[in-house]
Amino acid sequence: MLHMLLALVLALSDPSPTATAATPVAPLVYRTTLVRRYDTIGTNGTLTLWFPPSGYLRGTFVADSGGLGPVTVTGGRNGAKIWLDFPALGGLHVEGSVDRGVIHGVGTRHDSSKQYIFTATPQT
Repeated sequence: MLHMLLALVLALSDPSPTATAATPVAPLVYRTTLVRRYDTIGTNGTLTLWFPPSGYLRGTFVADSGGLGPVTVTGGRNGAKIWLDFPALGGLHVEGSVDRGVIHGVGTRHDSSKQYIFTATPQT
């Protein structure tokens, strides 16, 4: 009986897409560019994000160079404002906005004061 009750509580509190079948969450795939400000060296890659109704998002990032990925991405969105965290990229934290589906932002790493320009364009 206790196991059934625990399973019911976990199922009701599970924020995964399967818990809310009425509102399915499909991932969005983006082509990304991350360039250090005042530099030409950057990283391109593919970002896959899931936007559940809660406002918190999750995803993965894979660099085109093949040397990095997939890495976990977490974040949140409130209207046009968005923030993304890439723990495996030196704790990169990006704050930005979404304009016509494109994410534009500025990021900093927790171990550096250098800024990075981040752009993610929906893949067609």
